[in-house]
Amino acid sequence: QLDPTTDSFTLSAWVNIDAASVATALVSGKNGAYGISIGTDLKPHMYFGASSVDVVANTALNVNTWYHLTAAFNVSEANLYINGKLDKSGTISGAPSQGSNFTIGGIGVSNYYIDGTIDEVKLYNYALTEDEVKIDNNQGSALILGSPGQNSDGTASSSAKAYGCVPGSSASC
Repeated sequence: QLDPTTDSFTLSAWVNIDAASVATALVSGKNGAYGISIGTDLKPHMYFGASSVDVVANTALNVNTWYHLTAAFNVSEANLYINGKLDKSGTISGAPSQGSNFTIGGIGVSNYYIDGTIDEVKLYNYALTEDEVKIDNNQGSALILGSPGQNSDGTASSSAKAYGCVPGSSASC
């Protein structure tokens, strides 16, 4: 059984936000004591317990676009990744308040429910490394044997730079 007061862990999910009229919890544990959320500014947040750690991403998300979000909690450090790339880090002190509910798509004790879609929610009982986050992110990619990534036109790329690209995205990685 995972004990976030003493154990490292990671939360990850694919998300597609339709709107951000209110802050929304994507994945949360212990009645909202820790998890990943999206603010009204469309920036992902990761939050953790009594220390009021709120690591706010540097990057705002676009609505109607799929993103892979990962929050790795490593006892004293919190790392927030967007599409396999480290976006923001923070320091953890204290422990989350007590509670028992693990929720997907909101916090069961308030009105912080997602206006969008969540897919492939994962909970790991350890903090993923940056390389493991990249692999987890790319598991949602179409299978391209012998290639670590895709070019923006969908063709295979052997470039390490393309490793963290979002499948089907026309953005330059």
